[in-house]
Amino acid sequence: MFEALPLSLPRMWLPMTTSQKSMKTDLLLLSLLLSSQSTRSWTESSDLLERPLPELPQQFSATVTTIAHLVDQTQDYPPWRKIMNVRFDYEAKLASAQIEEGHDAGKLFIRRYDQKWEYMIASGKFPTCERAYLTEEMPAAELSAKLEFQGLVDLDGVSCEHWKAADLFANWHVFVTEEGHVPRRVVDEFPNGDENIKVMTYEFENVQLGPQDSAAFELPAPYTHKSCERQIGGYPYIHAFLHFVRF
Repeated sequence: MFEALPLSLPRMWLPMTTSQKSMKTDLLLLSLLLSSQSTRSWTESSDLLERPLPELPQQFSATVTTIAHLVDQTQDYPPWRKIMNVRFDYEAKLASAQIEEGHDAGKLFIRRYDQKWEYMIASGKFPTCERAYLTEEMPAAELSAKLEFQGLVDLDGVSCEHWKAADLFANWHVFVTEEGHVPRRVVDEFPNGDENIKVMTYEFENVQLGPQDSAAFELPAPYTHKSCERQIGGYPYIHAFLHFVRF
């Protein structure tokens, strides 16, 4: 007589233990999580590639603060900060800047590209009005095609797009609102080896979009076009948002 041998089933046919079932469930969940992360990364990468360069508004008013980081902020002079109330209307070819603080404080600059004239009105101890002929066309508010989308950031509770351009002599960080592409901040840096040195920052506040009142670009009393002294050569550009918004 032969002794009966115990039946031995292949391993794959044996019922799973409780621990094996738990491990299988964990592996399934991990697989789903990795698949979700992969899909999310692909979506974010696609968003980086497909997001178009923002178009800046062409009609607005704003309070602009500029900060010169290379100027000693513990000293009163030279001024390291400028605050100006800006009006910009590319459609009507009008722009102005009332300087409230910093270099040129107390001066009002009016650019009438529609009439080919610009004016500088100074108040205070030595009030005056000067005029100069405008030879160039008004530049539109426009971002550089070199900018690349970096992602979304929160600036004071507002969702903003972060765009960056890197060059041999400058890095630009541009922040515009995700909705409406309203300028919020631009930082100009100088690349110095492994270090990026901040040069200028421009901040936009109290932004109001839309056509500007033409009366805001009239000469204040008692000045008239003829009473303003003729100035040969005109005045430098006013940079309100680095060189992306200038007039």
